[in-house]
Amino acid sequence: MIILLASQKGGCGKSTLAVNIASYLKDVLVVDADRQETILNSDFGGYFNIDSCYNDMTKQIQKHKKKHKNIVIDVSGRDSEELRSGLLVADIVIVPFIPSQPDLATLDTINDIIGKAKRLNKKIKSFAVINIASTHHKDKLASEAKEFIKSNSKLAVLNTVLRARTSYRDVFIKNKSIFELKDKKAKSEFTKLIKELNL
Repeated sequence: MIILLASQKGGCGKSTLAVNIASYLKDVLVVDADRQETILNSDFGGYFNIDSCYNDMTKQIQKHKKKHKNIVIDVSGRDSEELRSGLLVADIVIVPFIPSQPDLATLDTINDIIGKAKRLNKKIKSFAVINIASTHHKDKLASEAKEFIKSNSKLAVLNTVLRARTSYRDVFIKNKSIFELKDKKAKSEFTKLIKELNL
């Protein structure tokens, strides 16, 4: 399975999602296709294989597919050759959105890019997930963002909402996945995400 983390804005948590998903999967390669090289420069190499790839990734990903059961690709938060070529080989694309106006303003662009890719890669499934949402029980921005995405795109909006928890920031600080940290709430919601994606 090839899973692509994509967005049109930085800071929405793609890399954190990528390493946590990879930590759950077995026989996995993480491809860091973001020139900031957040994952490539991390200490997660002891947990799973990491490689970098830039520009047109289709041939290199197909080669990796012969060696690894699962591939997780992290691309930069913008329209790029890495994003567009990754969409041509991916089985799943996950687009994280912070429930804020600047993030939701990118919806039309990413929806259009994915829509064009689906004409060539008919097997790809596209999902939106609300990420870094408020933990306050009265906050309605996450539910409002989900409804906005449902009404204005063809992305399947996941029921699971990932909250703004310190433990997610600790993932790269401590070089441990969310499954190894002590935050039961974060672990529970990320497990729900995994199950909802049927990984």
